[in-house]
Amino acid sequence: MKILGICGSPRGAKSQTRALLDALLAEAKTKGAQVEFVDLGKVRIGFCQACYAVTVGAQFVGSVDARVPLKDTDFASARKLGASMVEAISAKQSWPDQTQAIESQRTRFRNLIAFHKDHWPYEYKYWQDKGWM
Repeated sequence: MKILGICGSPRGAKSQTRALLDALLAEAKTKGAQVEFVDLGKVRIGFCQACYAVTVGAQFVGSVDARVPLKDTDFASARKLGASMVEAISAKQSWPDQTQAIESQRTRFRNLIAFHKDHWPYEYKYWQDKGWM
């Protein structure tokens, strides 16, 4: 299995998001997953200037706040999440609420593509080939 971790923080090595993602991916790798890390912080994205304005009172993941140093328990939680991701993917675990939301979107797109099939022949054929129409 492959797990892709994407970090969008512009803070590089100082990023707490990156530190937790690194811990998550490291644990996933020990459980047998192939992991890859993409650092969007190295990509120039004009709308974010790393001004820290978003950190004023912001809570990010759980109780992790960008203004507070990470604790060992934060890394333990990240490693636990990495391990549970590998287990869930390996077992092909599903969650009914997510399955329902995905099916709802698939139905919406199926209807859109069927309605526009004369204008979207490639998309229509693709969906037919996949058995989704």
